[in-house]
Order: sequence, then structure tokens, then C-alpha cells
Amino acid sequence: YAIPQNIRSHFEDNAITAKCLSLQNYEPTVPWARMQGSANGLFLSTLNNENTIPHWITLRTKQRRNLPTAPTPGVEVSTTTKPDLITLIHLGGSGVCSFHNTLHGGMISTLFDEVFFATLNHVMYTHPADVDNPTRFSTMQLDVKYRRPVRVPGIVVVRAWCLAIAGRKCWTYAELLQE
Repeated sequence: YAIPQNIRSHFEDNAITAKCLSLQNYEPTVPWARMQGSANGLFLSTLNNENTIPHWITLRTKQRRNLPTAPTPGVEVSTTTKPDLITLIHLGGSGVCSFHNTLHGGMISTLFDEVFFATLNHVMYTHPADVDNPTRFSTMQLDVKYRRPVRVPGIVVVRAWCLAIAGRKCWTYAELLQE
């Protein structure tokens, strides 16, 4: 998959996202949230305009890891392992805000949920078209710690890890960063 140049150039102007785009251990993949034919109308159409989320890039590791069947307690994942997925998101305008120039907290949770779905598809070698059945992947618990407001308009980077997989139960972790 080649990132369309008009989208790529948008992220190359930002120091953090330009660094992400140059990482050799990652390759771009079709942003599943924007894949035509998907049942995901929220990100495919509703949140796909200049006033919401006009640009979205997904980078995945070229080499997948072997995953344990339970997460390791007490380990700070972001300092020990490279993320399985890096998502670059342009927040365009007031269509994603709750307060003036501030990303809605529910939108933060929604972004995490969508990135977790893409992360699980990557580490489990599945394709979104194979998981439109909601019994395949369903969020059972999503805990979010809000540390500071996210500015809009702006660019965010969501780094995501799959910590463990045991049957249909998966543990994931992500962090949303903004310069």
C-alpha cells in the first residue's frame, strides 16, 4: 500500500509524524477505518471531512511478535516494546470538539477503540472484511485515563500494543500523543 502523496505530505510537515513515517521497521497499511466496503460508516463517512478527521495514516510493524496468553503485570509496555501499530491522525476542526478547540473525550475513546481493532487485525493476521461479524471482535472493557486536553485542530499519534491473546480475549494498550 502506498500512502497517497497529498496525505503523506500533510504529515511530513510535522516533526513527530515525519519521524514516524521514516521508521524502517514499519510499513503503511490501508487505514481500515477508511476502507471502502467496510461496515464502519462512522470513520468512513461521518468523520471523514475537513471539519472532523480529514487525514489518517496507519503504520504497522513489518515483523509481528509472538504474544503471551496473559499480560505481564507491572510492566510499562511503552518503554519495553515497539508498538504494533502507529496511527497518525489529523484532527481538522470543531466537528470533533466538546469545548472550544478541545477534542471531545468520547472521541478519544472512539479513536482508541478503532485503533485497537486495527491492532488486533494486524497481530492476528486477519482482514477487516473477515471480522464484520461483531462476535469476532467486540470491546468488552475500555479504560481511558485523560491526562490533558487534546488541541484541535492538530495532529495526534496513537501508538498501540497488543499485550496478550488467549482465545477470544485480547489485552491492548495505547497512548495518544500530541506535540
